[in-house]
Amino acid sequence: MKKLLFSLSFLFVADVIAVCNNQYVGEIVEFLDSSIWYNNDGGAFLHGFPTLVNGEVSYFLEDGYNCEQKESKRSFLDSNNAFLYRRQDSYSQMLSVVVLDASTFLPGDIFRDEFLHWQRCGMLSLSYEEADSVVTPLVKAMNEYFTEEDNSGEFSSQFFRATPDYIGLSKQINQWMEQSCEAAPLPQSSSVSHCQIVFMNGLIQIPPELQGKHYFMFDLNGQTLQSGKLEQNVTLPRHPVILKIDGQREIFIRN
Repeated sequence: MKKLLFSLSFLFVADVIAVCNNQYVGEIVEFLDSSIWYNNDGGAFLHGFPTLVNGEVSYFLEDGYNCEQKESKRSFLDSNNAFLYRRQDSYSQMLSVVVLDASTFLPGDIFRDEFLHWQRCGMLSLSYEEADSVVTPLVKAMNEYFTEEDNSGEFSSQFFRATPDYIGLSKQINQWMEQSCEAAPLPQSSSVSHCQIVFMNGLIQIPPELQGKHYFMFDLNGQTLQSGKLEQNVTLPRHPVILKIDGQREIFIRN
């Protein structure tokens, strides 16, 4: 594999969040080296480029991928259950990857598909082989965090570092998620698979292995609503909250 002549850094933060009695995975991928973009131009990330397809200038590749980029966009790999939210400041570009639990794809798979499509759109300064080489370790790390129970989600390499965290979403993506929820029948109860917590009839049912652990419950402004040690049942307020249990990932509960 050809050695890359530039340094590339990624930062991704991730968490698992419950929404309308289902889960979604939210991750942020932050690009810290603008040299990956065509002509060192971060505008490629924000807007994309038209490209030559069969001798004609077009935003659409032969497989139907749209090279025009927008702030909020449905993913090409799973347009119903995975969404992308991009933004840029004076230092870097950031992409949020949001994957509903109804999707059959992991977040890393969604990101890899987008990244390699960007190469085909002419947005990157990399060859296809270079782009694939650069993205493979990141994709592996993103996917392993959600497939391995003992994976803390904290790791780093030459190209990126990763830590779990809560992220915000655009209004458009929230609307798409609500539409997905409305389209799917809501069960009377649901569980968060990584810790087997069940939500039912205004209560959080705590499994024996988590009872006695310290917890905090926050509103969306970060104000602490409840705290203490978990018992068998915990009462839910009648509005969205964030639940944090020692040793577990934060859970957003849209009550």
